[in-house]
Amino acid sequence: MAEILTQSEIDELLEQFQQGQLDVETEAPPKEEKTEKNVYVYDFRHPNRVTRDQIRTLRVIHESFAKQAESYLSSRLRTIVTSKVEAIDQITYAEFQLSLSDPSCICVVGANEFKTDLVVEISPTLAFLAIDRLFGGVGEPVTRFREMSLIEQNVIRRLVEGMLKHYDSAWKPVFKVATALKAIHSRPSFAQVVAPGESVVAISIGFSADEIEGSMNFCLPYLMLEDLLPNMSAGKVAFGSKVERTPEQRALLEKSLRKATVPVTVTLGRAKITLRELLDLQVGDVLVLGTRTEEAVPIAIGGDVRAKGKPGVFHGSLAVEVEEIQDLSE
Repeated sequence: MAEILTQSEIDELLEQFQQGQLDVETEAPPKEEKTEKNVYVYDFRHPNRVTRDQIRTLRVIHESFAKQAESYLSSRLRTIVTSKVEAIDQITYAEFQLSLSDPSCICVVGANEFKTDLVVEISPTLAFLAIDRLFGGVGEPVTRFREMSLIEQNVIRRLVEGMLKHYDSAWKPVFKVATALKAIHSRPSFAQVVAPGESVVAISIGFSADEIEGSMNFCLPYLMLEDLLPNMSAGKVAFGSKVERTPEQRALLEKSLRKATVPVTVTLGRAKITLRELLDLQVGDVLVLGTRTEEAVPIAIGGDVRAKGKPGVFHGSLAVEVEEIQDLSE
């Protein structure tokens, strides 16, 4: 039970306190608890000025371009071309230039909607593969890199201008642009679009054709992307969206498909004989097949039976007249 002081005891305590004869104990202030702080490493020489969501949007844009570019190159080079977005990094423009081959195929691309130009490097293996195929060659691998001649640069110029139309189409979900090829250089040092220390987004797209691998390396300066970044939210571009073909692209693909060679085989009939009969076969012997003369024979296209027809002769050559088309849905 707490002790209750009388009035006289209280007065005596107050008097002693005023005269300094009473020691008063004060409570020590509570110790401040140390809180852990989140520390992030930040490199002032290489600042990441583009967020992860914006990088993801850039990847979707260039994946869409890669799919359209492989169809365009397949039709122009008359071979199967595959593509893949391999890497996206934020570096300085000087580091991008150091990563390029010397000599190489450096394309400076601009647009009225951009504050500055962008750079597209076509690796020598891909550039000389395209030049060889466009001149009617078989696309042999390059053993020694060299500068392109004026004629070769004009051929690459027309090829790049056709690809830039697909590049504009890939940017449509974010921003409507109309890019144009300004110049082609053979040395990376000739393409000075921004200061060496300026931040850029480097995007590498790998291409493969006839067992030859090459790449297209895009350099997008931050000054070019500055006005476009607010539109690059996660919902602006649909991931895995289907690439829409224009009527011109569909006509070009159809034209290329019509030139493709497809193996066609016709089975006139089958006969079962013994091994002795097979060993005794002579020139002029007749084998009786299990197919009647008025019966339609199967026509296999690419290994699958797609039609039936009647064998005969056309202009002095053996031929098969197609009488029935198989239902492809079966």
